[in-house]
Amino acid sequence: MRKTVFAILFLGILLAACNPYGVKPVNDPTLVPPMQKLTRAVDGYVRYDKPDAAMTPDQILEKATEHDKGLLTPFGRMSLEVLREGDNVVVLLCDAYRNVALMEDSGCTAKVDKNYMGSSTPPCAFTLTPAELCE
Repeated sequence: MRKTVFAILFLGILLAACNPYGVKPVNDPTLVPPMQKLTRAVDGYVRYDKPDAAMTPDQILEKATEHDKGLLTPFGRMSLEVLREGDNVVVLLCDAYRNVALMEDSGCTAKVDKNYMGSSTPPCAFTLTPAELCE
């Protein structure tokens, strides 16, 4: 009996560890306002502070949020990516393993442009370009 229980627990842990996508995407509508706020901060930094074109997306995200680290708090271990074209940006939110896109937001629009949470599981890659949205 004891061996059976141990075998079942071991099998359950093994199956959970073998999930190639890690945790399932978060379906949390409360992330929409923080995403909009973060995107506005990144867009404002790029548009008005005119950072060097050689800055990496991670450096842009760091500088855009250095005045308020709380902008990143709602996203925990999730992955944030920045796509910059000139003075325009798109921010992409993905799961912690960078497998699945959760949201995509442009700085030049008022709403979150793509919210994939709960509807589909596209790969963690940009589908929007600032040039298309920010004419």
